[in-house]
Amino acid sequence: MALSNPADLASRLHKGQRLMALDANHDGRTDFLIFQGAERAPLLLLANAEGVLSEVPADAGGFGLGNIA
Repeated sequence: MALSNPADLASRLHKGQRLMALDANHDGRTDFLIFQGAERAPLLLLANAEGVLSEVPADAGGFGLGNIA
């Protein structure tokens, strides 16, 4: 998924999905985490230098958000 406009991302959410903005990799760019309900793992979209969002594949070893308390 390559999107350059976060509003496009929000418009593509389905019922039961939730969107969270964060800087997942601490690069100063806004990334997005999509919660897809209890049946599916969250989806992480990272922004590149041009602001285009790309999906982090689930088999990429995770995205390491660190400790969550």
